[in-house]
Amino acid sequence: MTNYPVGMDNFVEQVLSPGATWSPSTTEPSTPDTITRMHPAHSPQPSPNNISFPSSPVGNQYATPQIGQLQWALFVTNSGTHVNGLSHGEPTTPTECIAQIHRSCIDQAHLLSTMMQQLKMLLNSPSQQGYDSMLALQHRLKSQIDQELQKLQVLNRDIILSPRDLQMLFNLHQDLQIQLKQLELLYHELQSLVNGNMNNCYCSLIVTKQPFPEVFKNGCTLPDDSLVVQMLTGSNVDIVNVGPVKASLVSDGNHGSAKKDKLVNNQAHLDNSKCAKFPLKLNLSTRKQSVVLKFSVLVHLRNKQGQVANVTIESLPSLPFVVITNESQWEDSMQILFKKDTFNGKLEIPWPQLCNTLQRHFLRATKQDLMNPKRHLNAYDFKYINERFFDSKSRITNRDFEKFWAWFGKCLHVVRYKRHIGSLWQQGLIYGFMSRDVVRASLDGQKVPGTFVIRFSEQYPGQFGIAYIGANSQQVKHYLVGANDVAGPRKTLPDFLAQHPQFLYILQVTFTGAGKPVFKRYPKDQCFAPYYSPYVSQRRPKGDGYDPLEAPRVKPHM
Repeated sequence: MTNYPVGMDNFVEQVLSPGATWSPSTTEPSTPDTITRMHPAHSPQPSPNNISFPSSPVGNQYATPQIGQLQWALFVTNSGTHVNGLSHGEPTTPTECIAQIHRSCIDQAHLLSTMMQQLKMLLNSPSQQGYDSMLALQHRLKSQIDQELQKLQVLNRDIILSPRDLQMLFNLHQDLQIQLKQLELLYHELQSLVNGNMNNCYCSLIVTKQPFPEVFKNGCTLPDDSLVVQMLTGSNVDIVNVGPVKASLVSDGNHGSAKKDKLVNNQAHLDNSKCAKFPLKLNLSTRKQSVVLKFSVLVHLRNKQGQVANVTIESLPSLPFVVITNESQWEDSMQILFKKDTFNGKLEIPWPQLCNTLQRHFLRATKQDLMNPKRHLNAYDFKYINERFFDSKSRITNRDFEKFWAWFGKCLHVVRYKRHIGSLWQQGLIYGFMSRDVVRASLDGQKVPGTFVIRFSEQYPGQFGIAYIGANSQQVKHYLVGANDVAGPRKTLPDFLAQHPQFLYILQVTFTGAGKPVFKRYPKDQCFAPYYSPYVSQRRPKGDGYDPLEAPRVKPHM
């Protein structure tokens, strides 16, 4: 038995009860033969003052259901005011709250399925009580979904979430938006009993899965199942035929101005579940400008009079993306997408919200599993970033972010594109975000000369600083890895380390369950040998291992 969201069971029973007609408070019982339109006066109506009218849920050739638009606007302005809590108990942690909303989302999907079946019966055999009960149920479900979306927004804004919770939150937000669009279609369809517009098109195209926001290389092909579009319909839509779904490229921020398409595989047919998958090939460059995709499909519908009409349905735009021609454009392009995704026109945002967005983009940039990454940004990384670049602020401005990205963007570019760096990061062989104080603390307990740790230089963005214990003293020294040290594909960071015997033992970082870093010392060859180029072992210098480095590029501050 389906467990409907709290407070909805009685409404479902009223809608499902066979032969439901007028309630005793009305005048005379009515039959389907005598009822032509339902009367909205029998349902509670919020005050219509200061209500904006949203656009029709779908673009088509049919008449717009004006009363339905008014009611939907009322739903939006009054959402979440009459629902107290969810149906599975009060959560105490973000993980529990997200799990609770996930369970409710599953229940709501069952409820929407039942609602579609019963609405179809109601449209074919109208009754005032059935209309009133269905409308009340839709009001309650709309408020329920709005409340859940609001809770997800608060979590993302106020709490730094784990990668798994963050991805669950992102997926739930998409699922709830789809449920909201389905409910909107059913609502407008129900209003056809009031306004008599039985020939409206109750269909909508939505993007249910997308790999955006993201930066792509010109000529790349999206995986088969990464971009999915679905057609939602009302309960009583008679579809004669559906053409292929077409994808079009549109300038972001100007959704009505289509760019010249250079998309391969930009048409796909709906399957039995009314979904279409697009393995798009992007043969274009957007010149470091963000773009979006819009989808359209031609549908042949049969109306109540048996006439067939052609209706073009268009989707809302996808999330933005950028297509580049070379990797040097990645940093600036990623900054554009990150700012759009993070600030979305706002002048400032809370620190946890920046962390959550930074986490998602970092995991994408380093090509890790969003649910179970091997090494994500942890509490120590965020603490370092907040103190070093944001002066421990709780709210971050656009200008703050731009200063931070001037450093972080170059570091992220190195992790993404430099050979072996991404793998070394994930294995903890590169600590990365580390202050000089932490460097000293990590090496103070190490008495073995040649012990070293690798971090990002604070003053030279995108370059590595190597802190190590010198040969003749216990003093911690610092070496800045220059561009010439790792220039070209055959001169990687592991090769540089192999060729300099001053570096003997790497401190590899791992993290406890609480996220605390723990350092363990290993011989460098044990960790880096799999990454050495074939010619390196033949050119390794001999000696006692403690000679000065060939180039005196020791920096007092990095």
